[in-house]
Amino acid sequence: MRRAFIATTWTEDSADDDIDTLIKAIDRCYDSLQPLLGRFGQFNPLPQLKVFGSWELSNTAATSPFPNFEWMIDRSLSDDGKAVVASRFVDMVHLEPWQSSFPHFDLTLIDLPLIDDVRRSATHYDALGMCQPGLVSVISTAPLEVIDDPDLRALTLSHIVAHYLGRLVGTLELQPAGYIYPRAPHRHCLRTCAMRYLDDNPMLALSFAQEQAEKGLIYCSDCQHDMVAAMVNYRLGIN
Repeated sequence: MRRAFIATTWTEDSADDDIDTLIKAIDRCYDSLQPLLGRFGQFNPLPQLKVFGSWELSNTAATSPFPNFEWMIDRSLSDDGKAVVASRFVDMVHLEPWQSSFPHFDLTLIDLPLIDDVRRSATHYDALGMCQPGLVSVISTAPLEVIDDPDLRALTLSHIVAHYLGRLVGTLELQPAGYIYPRAPHRHCLRTCAMRYLDDNPMLALSFAQEQAEKGLIYCSDCQHDMVAAMVNYRLGIN
């Protein structure tokens, strides 16, 4: 299905610094892909980034379906109300009316813990993120509370954003098996790259982020090409 833009959203209590990191991280990822896209004015497959934040529709009654983003979050909470359940949020995204009228990617930042029950292997509590490729990625900043230094936290979050942006568009789906780590349910890169396996470990994500920052890398060259190819497929609707 053709998808031309990424809707970027976040929970209303997300920290301003984390929101700023989210947007800047996506911009840096796009900048890293520009050398593969040819000259200015040629076909650009990168999905347009649309920032909706914690949106609320004007002139909409509170009882109407999908009046605001927090309405979606509230209906995605665990039974104790303390965490977002991935499968419930995915259901909300599937049901939102704009997915049928304007099919798009959703990239969401939440300040609450995330329970990833979408993975085939096992349910993951306190997940860094989850993804249903081609539809939605959700990133939780709750696990990052173990990182006190604000610069290191931003560096770690930037790495996680790059990872789940790549997941969102289906990066690694086109690469041969010899170059990937087939950890269910997604495949992961084996190189110095944002697409490495994070294991929902914020300190591992920090270590990877520091290593890549020293080398000036976000994605390896193969994942860059794979990511652009996946975006082309979505832009043309041939995926």
